[in-house]
Amino acid sequence: MDRTLSRRTILATAGAALAAGSLPLGNAAGKARAVSMAMHIHGPFSEGLASFSAHFEQARKYGVDVIWWTDHDFRIAAFEHRQAVHFDGPSEPERGLDWTWSRHVEGAATAPVAEFVAAPHSPQDGTGTALRLFFTAVGSSDDHDATDWAANEEHDITYVWANSTSRADLLAALAKGAAWFTDLTHFRGTLDLRVGGVSQLGAVYVTKKPVTVDVVATDVPAGGKVEVVLGVADEAQAVPSTQIAASKRLTVSPGHYVRVQVRSAAGAVVGVSNPLWVLRKTPKRPIPAVRMRK
Repeated sequence: MDRTLSRRTILATAGAALAAGSLPLGNAAGKARAVSMAMHIHGPFSEGLASFSAHFEQARKYGVDVIWWTDHDFRIAAFEHRQAVHFDGPSEPERGLDWTWSRHVEGAATAPVAEFVAAPHSPQDGTGTALRLFFTAVGSSDDHDATDWAANEEHDITYVWANSTSRADLLAALAKGAAWFTDLTHFRGTLDLRVGGVSQLGAVYVTKKPVTVDVVATDVPAGGKVEVVLGVADEAQAVPSTQIAASKRLTVSPGHYVRVQVRSAAGAVVGVSNPLWVLRKTPKRPIPAVRMRK
């Protein structure tokens, strides 16, 4: 199966090959470090067949720093016990029954956190304003049974440049778009886009001047290659990503974006970064403040 465009991999694949190992190495994110995350894992609460502990063991086996649980309530609704679980408080009454949540910590968690938040939330929980023009692309692991993450059809791991594994730092990195995703079994290196030696992965420049960008890729697999992709920043999504760059340092003109991806020796895309945008003017939809550069 060609995994270059799975059902949750949304970035187009086009570019020119650079020689493996020819790109600048090193930590391009200053004090931040690369934190690996499995961002679509089902526990026993919904679709999952395995225990939370079994997934923890998989994380240890594959050197993954953080698990983001992705659970929902279809089993409960199917038996007409609950119509929805909103997670909006420690007790949720419905049909005379109370669903009560209590905190439980297993093992020596680095920073166990369990709290109820107003956002993000399901559309069924009322109106919201979570949709933004500049979103962060992440990889899907979508594992249910914790037998072997690597054997699952979707086994991408998401990385972020973050100062720590605390929830606040991870969410801050995701909000900035400082993320890339990789194939768990074929590429575990880092990707970055630098401007003036500073990591700007996910940033949005609003300027009438071109921006010089350095592309970073480390630990490229043997026989693999790095591709740099340029595209027109078109809000209507009418222009495909077909413009090609063939240098580890390139000049991005206003009205375009750039991203980097890695292919294995077999030609499959095994690593994809979020883009950096260079826009002539501020778009109609707002740019998140953490991404704005001028």
